[in-house]
Amino acid sequence: MPPGDTGIWLPPQRTFSSILRGRPLEAEATNHFAAEVERDLGDASAVSVRAFQQYIGDQLVTLFGMDMAGQPPADLGHYFVGNIGDADARGVAAAFRTAIANRVHGSIEYSTTRTRWNSGADLRYWVLQLPSVAPIRSDRIHDISTAIVTDVPETSTHVLVLYRVGNAVTRGRAGEQQPLDTRFDVQVRQSLPFMDFSTAKWEMLVGVRNFFRESAPEQSVFDELLVVRPPKRIVGGLTKRF
Repeated sequence: MPPGDTGIWLPPQRTFSSILRGRPLEAEATNHFAAEVERDLGDASAVSVRAFQQYIGDQLVTLFGMDMAGQPPADLGHYFVGNIGDADARGVAAAFRTAIANRVHGSIEYSTTRTRWNSGADLRYWVLQLPSVAPIRSDRIHDISTAIVTDVPETSTHVLVLYRVGNAVTRGRAGEQQPLDTRFDVQVRQSLPFMDFSTAKWEMLVGVRNFFRESAPEQSVFDELLVVRPPKRIVGGLTKRF
């Protein structure tokens, strides 16, 4: 299903297949429970604290930059998908958001999550094949996410910047030295009023990102962490709203 207004819905840009040849892909299932308390500080500022718990079945892992015999080469954009096993996650998050000069809205959130993987054949396979995949070895994940949104009414321009830093590094190769993992997404939306007609609204979109998935509070905490070597992508096009 396409995401909401804040997400980008793109057709498949690459081919993918199961990491285990001949094995069908299984859908991931996540049960998410959360409770949140928010306090309004006035002047368009607020703080919030959230506690959550997840039960994840057949967690997906996505691998880029890997060549396998009998499969399309990685330099053509082909990637692999597999199921790594089941996991439980419990965590808390604290966030602060505010507005600056009525044009810039920003937020920052820190979260810490304790995880536990359930043993199984899939998990043992991945530990042996990818010893540098940190999320399946770390029982404590720390994450800081920031978002900055600004609107320029004079030119009908909307700018969104997302940046995320965490300690659960998914390295592509054993021995890589990288203490923190980062993801970013920069989007610029420009309204095109000269193309509007009736109730249709046109926008031009330009974005640069290495987020592989759209961020959502209810998604598995491992979805983005278990994307190995995500590619940087430049997105451009037109959107039309009715």
